[in-house]
Amino acid sequence: GCVDELRGAMGLAIDGEYCFVADTYNQSVVIFNWRDGTFVQRIGKAGDAPEMHDDEYGEHYWDLVAYDDDRKSAEQGQFHEPYDVAVRNKLLYVSERGGRRIQILRLPDDLSAADPEVLQIIPSPGGVELAGICLDGERLWCVGAP
Repeated sequence: GCVDELRGAMGLAIDGEYCFVADTYNQSVVIFNWRDGTFVQRIGKAGDAPEMHDDEYGEHYWDLVAYDDDRKSAEQGQFHEPYDVAVRNKLLYVSERGGRRIQILRLPDDLSAADPEVLQIIPSPGGVELAGICLDGERLWCVGAP
C-alpha cells in the first residue's frame, strides 16, 4: 500500500509557510509547504500502508474495531493514530487517539533535512483516547476522543 495519500486527516496547524497534518490512519504527521504546495516531510514509522480493500458496505479498514498496521508505534517520534497537532515556537504537539498520549517535538531549523527531536511524552490521564489539541498562552489543552 502507498502512503502518497492522506488517510483520515483529522487535524492541522499552520506555522509560517508550513502546514502540519495529523494523518491519522497513515500513523504520521505530514508537513507541507502551503505557499508552493510541496511535500516537505512525513514524521512517523516508515512502512507500507494496509491495502484499502473497502468491503461491500463501504467501510475503510480503519472503521473496523481492530486493524493491523505495522506502522502503529509506541516509540518516541512515532505514532498510533495521531489525531491533532498544534505548533508554536519550533515545538510540535501531537495528540494520539490510539497511543493515548501527547508527544512534544522540537522542530529542526530545516524541516526537510532533519528529523524533529522528542522532548516530552505526556500520558493521557486515565488512559483515555485523545482528540483535539490547542495552545492558549502557556497552557496546553486536549480533549478526549468523541
